[in-house]
Amino acid sequence: MEIQVRVLNEYTPQINELRREAYYQDHPNLQAKDEFDDISKHICLFDNGTLLGYSRFTDKIPSVLHSWATKAGNNIILPFGQDYCNYSRSAIKINYRANNFFTLLNFEDLIFAFNSEKTKVMTIVEAERKRVLFQQRLGWQLFNGECDGYKPPDGIVLGQYMLYDLNKDINIVLEKRESLIRRMIEQGITVKSEIFEEFNKK
Repeated sequence: MEIQVRVLNEYTPQINELRREAYYQDHPNLQAKDEFDDISKHICLFDNGTLLGYSRFTDKIPSVLHSWATKAGNNIILPFGQDYCNYSRSAIKINYRANNFFTLLNFEDLIFAFNSEKTKVMTIVEAERKRVLFQQRLGWQLFNGECDGYKPPDGIVLGQYMLYDLNKDINIVLEKRESLIRRMIEQGITVKSEIFEEFNKK
């Protein structure tokens, strides 16, 4: 298997299908696209043309997460500015949720942020302990405390905002990515990434 990592400038039907599978499968009448999709870039993992993983990169001001925090009614001020970017709506297709594809997506996200000259990367995860610990093992730091996150159709999700400082930790990202790629090769999976190719040109 060869995984292709590509950056798309438009919100495609495949992205919509994956997002619906991840977030809206019980709500077929709701729109999966939102107001941030047309001003974002879309980090995609493909397996022979099938979109298996996805994350949304947004570097506009105010940010996606700033807007979500405000709408959820939190008394929390999220930082935003020229150094900051957000990742949101990350998802892996159900039958691909193994073989470290989410970890790969995480590293590709961070390297793309670095390529885009962003050094402070923010995301939000559901405040489930094992998910927070997973992100921390990858180098993410907790930002503030638990809070009401985004509002899915079934109600508020308790979220945890997290921050990655690429000024301090880009070399850690690269080392962990290299170790992951070696493990994937042992499993018969290779990765061809236009994000990593762009990084190597710098």
